[in-house]
Amino acid sequence: MLRAVNAVRAIARWPAIEWKTALSPSDPIVAPSTQITSRQILAARARMDEALQAIGARVTQYTDPDISTIAIRAVHINEVQQRVK
Repeated sequence: MLRAVNAVRAIARWPAIEWKTALSPSDPIVAPSTQITSRQILAARARMDEALQAIGARVTQYTDPDISTIAIRAVHINEVQQRVK
């Protein structure tokens, strides 16, 4: 998911980000391949949308705009990744 965000940031000529720079200092960073949190998805969405706007691409709504109180599903991750296409 972060690779997709960074691909669009590269098109916008912005530097790549890492989880530690995409999340606020109070958010825990989980070990890779362990789990993904709603905060990580929300941060990736925000960084993706900023980069898409910077290159003049259309930003569309997500299936579930607020995922902080629901179970994370594959669609939430896929939507971020598919915005590269």
